[in-house]
Amino acid sequence: MTRSQSGELLPLDQELERTCRNFKRALKARLAAEEALTQLQLEEEEEEMGDPENRA
Repeated sequence: MTRSQSGELLPLDQELERTCRNFKRALKARLAAEEALTQLQLEEEEEEMGDPENRA
């Protein structure tokens, strides 16, 4: 048994369920951040390719 933030004891199955939810939330946030970064990088590359000074 582990303690919740309020100090009450939680059975292990509840603790595991809570941990899984937190992990899934963090994973979704990380994936969204990686997608946003990739999109920004693509946009920057497109801008550089469109700029005549940057073309070789």
